[in-house]
Amino acid sequence: LTNEEILAVEALVNEKIKENFEVQIKEMPLTEAKKLDVQAVFGEKYGDTVRVVDMNFSKELCGGCHVKKTGEIKRFAILSVESKGSGIYRIEAATGERIKTELARTLAGLNQEISDLRLKIKTLLEETKAEGIKVDYEETPITPDFQSYQTVINRRKEVELLQESVKNLDKKIAKARKEKNIIALEDYLQKNLTINAYNVLISKTYDLESEVLKDLADRLADKIKLGVVFLANIIAEKVIFVCKNKIDKLNAGLLVKEAAVITGGNGGGRSDFAQAGGKDSSKIDLALQTIRERIEKEL
Repeated sequence: LTNEEILAVEALVNEKIKENFEVQIKEMPLTEAKKLDVQAVFGEKYGDTVRVVDMNFSKELCGGCHVKKTGEIKRFAILSVESKGSGIYRIEAATGERIKTELARTLAGLNQEISDLRLKIKTLLEETKAEGIKVDYEETPITPDFQSYQTVINRRKEVELLQESVKNLDKKIAKARKEKNIIALEDYLQKNLTINAYNVLISKTYDLESEVLKDLADRLADKIKLGVVFLANIIAEKVIFVCKNKIDKLNAGLLVKEAAVITGGNGGGRSDFAQAGGKDSSKIDLALQTIRERIEKEL
């Protein structure tokens, strides 16, 4: 069933409720009831005498309690629809004053997901603001509750929109961070040293995400051409070392390993690119001085 078909079923039931048909209940032989073209529950076994509920537009075999007129039901709202086989569906619904309570129960999971996504978006925006980065974000409006399956449809759509918003916001923030680092490239390049005709750039960075840090190393390496870039990214008490190397005499893996060991960590990698982590950021200056001396010695 499509959403439109489900809403059409709900609308039809509410239309019949408003028409306030009288409900007639009769007991009769099963053979006589079959002649009235009544609806029976698929797979249900019936005795010789059955209870027929006649609401003018619908005649059914049913043993349940019923109102005297359809108008007493007041309103009907579908909560969920489950396929039970080819062309067979199980519809869960609520009526009258129970709609509000049952709809809230049905929407609880979706509402919690919406709340979590909105909190994630808020956190992302606060983090970027603290970094001095501005990104455009258009808030996804949440529609009010209606006593209808339309509310379930709306909430599902709103969850999808918020999930997409988080993805797009992540992309925008990553792009903005890269652009911020591109603008700051000249600041890093001022720290470039020339050792025996080779370019050597050693620098600290702060609170950069892993992909942004690697991207910065790549861009700096492209700028200095034949040389080595060695970055120490400080995140709270810890440090991440990244090295991009284009000099045959040097090995990026050995350089980051040596710096990591000094700061209480370990790591390594290829000769042209490597990454390692340290646990003691207080020893970064010592580590960077040691790396500079190591490079001078090797070159």
